[in-house]
Amino acid sequence: MAKGSSKKGSNVSQKAETNSGNVYQANGNIIIKESETKPPDKTKWLSTTQSVVTILGTMVAIIIGVFITISEKLGCNTSKPTIVKNDSIDKKPIILITGIIRDRKTKNGVPNAYITSDINLKDTVITNSDGTFQFEASGNVGQSIRVYVQADSYHSRNEYHSLGLPIDIELDKR
Repeated sequence: MAKGSSKKGSNVSQKAETNSGNVYQANGNIIIKESETKPPDKTKWLSTTQSVVTILGTMVAIIIGVFITISEKLGCNTSKPTIVKNDSIDKKPIILITGIIRDRKTKNGVPNAYITSDINLKDTVITNSDGTFQFEASGNVGQSIRVYVQADSYHSRNEYHSLGLPIDIELDKR
């Protein structure tokens, strides 16, 4: 029988796929045709990976920059506490405490608010026109102190804070 002809008027042809290529069976002959596969392009993969890492790094840098800018605008001082004086080894150091009193809704500073602490009950500090304040307290960095705040037209408030860290207290209007 001639190549390409069929038995009894029908075409006998089968096709199968393997991992190494295509296998054809026609008229009793098996033909294996290797598929042409290209090796993966490693430079393209590397370039894509570098692009993704660059984008992620840029996004992290932007987020950190925004966080620092917002912290500065809110008056948060992230620097280490300032030790004002230490008269003797037996006494606790005197630490400068800074902070801000804000209106809870507007987030604006509350001027003329009265502040005392359980460390300095005899001393009262009044906030500046922008709601900021500072006072000295003796103690160790990280020690817990209780801060009491009163202001006209606001509910009084007291909170615990760590000595040496900036204080940010929000008050509710009456």
